[in-house]
Amino acid sequence: MRRARAFATWAVQLFELFVKTMASQGVAIHEHDIERAEIVIDAVDGESLPAPVRVCIPTEEAAAIVVMMRDHLITPPGESPADPAELTVTELVDDLKESIRGSLARSPDRITFRRGKFVYQLTPSEIVELARANVTHVRTDTQVESFELDPLFRVPDYAVCADDPLPLLDAILEHESGDDVIVTHLGAGPLEDLLHDRRDQWPRVDDRARRQPVWAAAASGSWLPGHLHDQLPEPRRSGHSHRHRNMTVTPGPAPLR
Repeated sequence: MRRARAFATWAVQLFELFVKTMASQGVAIHEHDIERAEIVIDAVDGESLPAPVRVCIPTEEAAAIVVMMRDHLITPPGESPADPAELTVTELVDDLKESIRGSLARSPDRITFRRGKFVYQLTPSEIVELARANVTHVRTDTQVESFELDPLFRVPDYAVCADDPLPLLDAILEHESGDDVIVTHLGAGPLEDLLHDRRDQWPRVDDRARRQPVWAAAASGSWLPGHLHDQLPEPRRSGHSHRHRNMTVTPGPAPLR
């Protein structure tokens, strides 16, 4: 309990540092809410945005990045050690500004920070476009130039980071047309990543797998370590549910606490 309170206090301080750094880096903040971990931005570097952008930055996400960076910082000879939090948060603000500028044409109203990335929710037309491109790349094993956005990499990022990633996975499965390659690739790739990192999506995935055979087939190709498998909803752990196929898992030891 004491450790949890200490982490909560540190997380609040980190969020406040993020807000302070944003303001010093040319980000005009309309309002911020520590309880919801949200910041509403009106302008960037003196340029007003077409509409305010609500940025959600869960403090545990930013905290993980700070810890990671602290472990990898190297101080050049003759220079004073940098403050890991200051350095990391400054880099996050730079990434945020770049993400906002890059998405202005789409006028996003919300950007979320997860797993070191700032991601906005795709529009329905963008979801269809990315799903179609992903299916084409999976079926043809198409190679892309280094400067192009590869749908094979964009989909897993979106599955893990977006506020609501399931419409994209729905759209991909709608293109499967009995093609096991699409279903298997989704189950062992983006869906497996989502199940591993996004417990908030477990009930919705479980509901889809109960109602839609193609979702059940995709989930059956997902692998989870034992300690996560044991926390799944009971029907998903049963192994031989009569309503849908279950996820393929390898039980393992629970993590040390």
